Amino acid sequence: MKKKIIILLFALFTLTGCFGKDLTLQAFKNTMEKNGYSVIDSSDDIITYYDKTKDIVFMYFNIKNQKDFNRIMSSDKEDKFFEMSKSGFFNKIKYTFSNKDERHIYLRFSNSCVVALYNVKNEKECEKIFEELGY
Repeated sequence: MKKKIIILLFALFTLTGCFGKDLTLQAFKNTMEKNGYSVIDSSDDIITYYDKTKDIVFMYFNIKNQKDFNRIMSSDKEDKFFEMSKSGFFNKIKYTFSNKDERHIYLRFSNSCVVALYNVKNEKECEKIFEELGY
């Protein structure tokens, strides 16, 4: 009986996408370029796209584990933001840091992370990008 329950739970998590798919660098690049963003910085570990007309920055990089993810977010945790929220679970997590004017969003897709920095007035544009990225 226990074995059937474990199999059922595993199937449920797998079918609902709770384990989360990783976002590849190529998929990120394709989404950014399709939406008119330009590369402003690129290295082996990180790539940054920017749209100067909308003043939105998106960054992509690989992470090894939740500890790396938390370390990356630590600067915003102690910065000028007065509101923080978290949604998602397992390897598909979204952290939002915000104040009245700006948002910093951290999306974790298994072993990759996307950071978006933008003014609140550009919320819809960023949500569209997040959806295209599979979040």
